[in-house]
Amino acid sequence: MSPPVSWKQSKSMTLLTGVSAITAVICILIFPSQAFQASLGGLHLWWTIVFPALLPFLVLSELLIAFGFVHALGTLLDPLLRLLFRIPGAGGWAVAMSLSSSLPAGAGITAKLRKSGAVSREEGERLLGLSHLAGPVILLNVIAVGFMGNASLGLYICFIYYITAALTGMLFRYSGGPGRDHQDRETAQPARVSVWNAVYTAMHKGRQEDGRSFGKALGDAVTNGIQTLMMIGGFMMIFSVLLAILKLSPAAEAAAQGLTLLLSPFGVPAVQIDALLQGLFELHVGAFAAGRPEAQSPSVMWSVAAVCSILAWSGLSLHAQVRTLIRGTDLRYGAFFRFRAVHGALCLAITPLLWRPLNVWFSGAVPSFLFLDRQPAHPEEQVSAAAGWLALPYAAYVLAFVMLFLLGAAACLSAARYLANRM
Repeated sequence: MSPPVSWKQSKSMTLLTGVSAITAVICILIFPSQAFQASLGGLHLWWTIVFPALLPFLVLSELLIAFGFVHALGTLLDPLLRLLFRIPGAGGWAVAMSLSSSLPAGAGITAKLRKSGAVSREEGERLLGLSHLAGPVILLNVIAVGFMGNASLGLYICFIYYITAALTGMLFRYSGGPGRDHQDRETAQPARVSVWNAVYTAMHKGRQEDGRSFGKALGDAVTNGIQTLMMIGGFMMIFSVLLAILKLSPAAEAAAQGLTLLLSPFGVPAVQIDALLQGLFELHVGAFAAGRPEAQSPSVMWSVAAVCSILAWSGLSLHAQVRTLIRGTDLRYGAFFRFRAVHGALCLAITPLLWRPLNVWFSGAVPSFLFLDRQPAHPEEQVSAAAGWLALPYAAYVLAFVMLFLLGAAACLSAARYLANRM
C-alpha cells in the first residue's frame, strides 16, 4: 500500500537531516549560553504549566478509551461526519480520540483505518486534517488558564478554533474530486435498530476488545500519560533551542520582516507576529508567547487570534510526529499541510469578525467556582499549578457542552435517516 521511495529521495533526505543536525550542534557549541537559557525556558514552561495541566486529562482520556466511551462517541458522530465532511462513520473514532486525547492521536487512528481499508485515500486525508484537534481541556486548562492567566478567554478560543476547523473541513469536502470515495456505507447495525443500541454495542465491543480491569487500565493510563508528557517536554526543549539559534541568524530577521509586511496592514501587533514565527516551529512555545499577559496589552483580540492560529497550525514539531505516524500508508503529508495552513489562516481572518458578537455572548461567562485572577501580578508570573487543577471542572463542563452539541446534531441526523428509511 505504501508508495515506493526512490533511492535518490532517500539519500537526499538523509543528507538534509544529517547536515541540519551537524549545523545545530555547531551552533549550540558557538552559542552555549543562549542554548542553555532556551532549553531551561522550555523546561520551566513544561514543568510548571503543561505537565500539571495535562497529566490528569491524559489519564482520564486513557480510561475513556479503555471503557469504550470513545468507540460509542465515534458511532454517534457517524451521520454528522458523512453529511458535512464526506467521511465514513469509522472516522468518528479518530475525531473522538483527538477531542479526548493528545493531538497526534487522531493521525495514528487514521493511519490504522487506512491500513485496514476502512477509508479510501481521499477520505483518510480529509480525516487526517479534521482529526487533528486540540480538546477543550487543553484549550482551557493549558492555554487560557496556564498561558494567558484568563479563564474567560478559553470560551473565545474554543469557539473560534472549532468553528474554523469545521469550515476548513467543509472547504476540503471535495478534495480529491468526487467519486473517489467508498460507497456511502451504512453502519453494521440494520436500519430498524435504534442508534442507542448501536452506541451501546460499540461501547461494549470496545470494552471487550480492551479487556483490562480498572486497576490495570488506571496504571497504564498514568504510565502512558507520563510518557506522552515526557515526549512533549523533549520537543518543547529541542525546539526552544532551535528557535533561539534561528533568532541569531539573518534568516529569522528576514522572515520576521516578510511576515510584518504581510500582516501589519491588517493591524496585527509586532509582538503577535513574533509569536506566530515561534508557533511555526512549536505549538506550546508559540502559544505561550502569544498569550502571555504582556502580549495581550496591545490587543486581547489579536492575542486570541494568534493563539488560535498557532493551535490550528500546530507547529512543525507536531507535523513531524504526524508524518511519522502515517508512514507506511499512502496518505500524503501535503494534504495535512494544506489543511493546517488554511485552518490557521481562517483563525486570523475570522477572529476580528466575530470578536464583538463573542464579547456580548461570553461576557461574565466564567463560573463562580473558578477562583482565578484575571491577570497575574507580574508579567513573568504564571498561574500556579493549583489554579490549573481548579480549572478542571470548568474545562470538563465545556468539554461536556461540546460533546453534547455534537451528539445532539448527530442524533437529529440519525433520527431523520431512520424516518426516511421507514417511509
